[in-house]
Parts: sequence; structure tokens; C-alpha cells
Amino acid sequence: MRWTLHLAVFAILLAPLGLADSSKTHLKVLEKKSDFKNSLSNGRGNFDDEFIIELLYSFVKDGYLSIDERLFDNTRKCIRVTPISSQNKGRFSGQVVSIGYNVSCLEKASAPEPDAWKDLYVLKETKKGLAEIDNLRLVNKSPIGDLREMPSDPKMANIAFDDLHFVFRNGLAPRYFSLLRTAKGTSIISYLKRFAKGEQADLSRERRMFYRIGYALSRFHQRFEDKTANGFLGPTYIHGDCHAQNIFYEEESGIVTLIDNETFALGLKKKSSGINDIVDLYLLHTAKTIAHRYARNLQTNRDLGIDDEVWHSLIHQLFLGYLEGHELSDLTSKLQLFDTFAEQLLRELSTFRPFKEVSNWTDQRKQKRVGISVRRLTIKEKHVVSLLQAVRNTFLRN
Repeated sequence: MRWTLHLAVFAILLAPLGLADSSKTHLKVLEKKSDFKNSLSNGRGNFDDEFIIELLYSFVKDGYLSIDERLFDNTRKCIRVTPISSQNKGRFSGQVVSIGYNVSCLEKASAPEPDAWKDLYVLKETKKGLAEIDNLRLVNKSPIGDLREMPSDPKMANIAFDDLHFVFRNGLAPRYFSLLRTAKGTSIISYLKRFAKGEQADLSRERRMFYRIGYALSRFHQRFEDKTANGFLGPTYIHGDCHAQNIFYEEESGIVTLIDNETFALGLKKKSSGINDIVDLYLLHTAKTIAHRYARNLQTNRDLGIDDEVWHSLIHQLFLGYLEGHELSDLTSKLQLFDTFAEQLLRELSTFRPFKEVSNWTDQRKQKRVGISVRRLTIKEKHVVSLLQAVRNTFLRN
């Protein structure tokens, strides 16, 4: 390796190595040396590809990550780094890159095959510093974190867990990074953009996708749900920032994966109805709220060029998938579930009392639903009421 890294203390290390305490002294510190200047690719101080690969190798050599060392053979270029565009980054993200590896490098000694690349990690810089990292620690220590070592349930939404965090100190403000497991498939927003451009002749793929999202979220919420008197839609753990950029879908397997999972921490002490994740996914891509002022890459269906009729046909599948994810067979239970679902949905779409279960107005889950517009005030009467009736008919008939 060309660069020598000065590594101090420990990282916050998660599976496969086990969860460590996340006090400040347990962050890995990379002290900048004079020769590090050459590893920064531009004036913004972004790490270049070679530096990221060498950084990854240092974590492997120190025993923090389990990656086959054959991939770090510089003569074959078995690892590649791809920047993630600003349009696909969150408001509080700095440098974000995708790290992939070539499977053929593990099978033979020849040059990597062009069609044998697979995703390995996402390296994400957070501008929230320790706040985001501590939230991820809390999620991993919660019952949600138990899913890390369990066999994946293809019916349920998966979680893209984090494996390692470190801080880079360069004499200025510290920069905080997380190494995150990649999600299978492609983000929902990418699918929607492709559809809007006419790359899909019909809605069959998108309908299947939205049905699977609803179904998978339903199964996830039920796993952690506290049962209520009628047994449906009780308090559970919710993602808290459930929009199309934070949901990935793999078309071949139908697997749904959630990313940017630090917002789960906001609801660990007090659970709330899973309907809130459904409301966020619908509302944030249907009407403008205060969230759109700060997250410029958050787009509604009209921003994308998807008309309301088409959009609500997809939301029909989202709602139906969420209901059918309860896998009920008797009509009485189905009616009880639907009535609870409709009541909670209409309540949480309120313009004037957003996220009723959260009383603190500084909570970002509540804040992002704030915003008044003609469209916001009319979507319930113009779209949601009739949509719910159609969903009810389909749900009870199936």
C-alpha cells in the first residue's frame, strides 16, 4: 500500500465483529499526515478512490472487517469506487460513494470480468457528526438490531445495517463517516424516474413494487407491534423517514430494504403506529411540505411528471399490500383491520395536527409533515377517500 495510515483508538464496530460501546474515545481517528494531502482529490477535500481502497484495506488488516485480501491486489483492480450523485444524497450527507468488488477476482487470477461486479459497501459522510452515529448505535442495541444476525425473511422489509464508523481529523473540524451495508436492488425514486421518462411501457413492474413495499413494511411493523384491543395496527418501531430514496427494491427477488436507518432511534422509547411510514411515503411524494424546502431532492409525483391517476393507482397497491401483509382470511378480521387502517391514515394526513402521536414539535418526524397548500388541503377529499373505498373492495374480495 502506498500510504501509511496512523490509526488511533477503536472504531464503533458492529457485526460481524460484535457491537462496541460508542463513547467518543471509541471512534477510530485518522490523523492527517503531510502525505495525506495527495490523497484528497479536490478542493472540497473528498477522498479519492485509491485512498478509500487503502482505507478499507487498513480496516481489514487491523481485523475490523472481514474481506478477502485477494480483492486488494493492485495489479487487477478488483475493487471500484463510484461517487453517489448529490441528487441521491440526503441533506446531511457529505461525501458518499458506493464500493463494489469483482467476484471473478476470487475465482481466478486473471483480469476482472466486466459483468462480475457486486456491491459491497456504501461509505457515507454525515454532517450530523456523533448524533447520527449514536442513533445508529441505539438502533443496533434495540430489538431491531437482533435482525442483523438472523436469517433474512423475504416477506419482511430488510435493514441495511452499518458495520463501522470512524472520524477523520485533518486539523480542522472532524469529519464523521459510516461504512454501511448495501441494499439489494435500486431505490424507489430511481424506478419512478425511469418510469416517468417512458422507459417502462406499462405499470406492471411499478404496481408489483408498491405492493411489495406495503407488504414488507406491514410484516416488519407486525414483528415489533404491541397488540391493541382489536389486535391491529398497534404501536411499533417505525423508520421515521420513509420516502422513496430510503427504500430499495430488487425486482428479481421482490426484496425490500430500508436505508438511512438512524431515524428508527427517534421512536425507540415510544412506539407509534406503523401507518406513519405509509403516510410519509404517500404524503411526501404527493404534496409539498416544509421538508421539500430543505431536501431539494425530495420530489412529488407531479415534480416527476407522473399524473395523479397513475400515481394513486400505485398507492392503491401500497395500501393493499400493507393490508394483505396481515395475511387474514376471515371477513370480520379484515373489516376490523381496514377500518383501523382507514381511520389512522385519514387522521395522520391531517394538515393541522401532523403526527398526532408525537407531541414534541422539534421532532423531525413531526416537522416534515408541516405545510399548508391547496393540494395538501384537498388530497384527502379528492383522492384518498375514493382510493380507500377501492382498496376496501379489493381487500375484502381477495
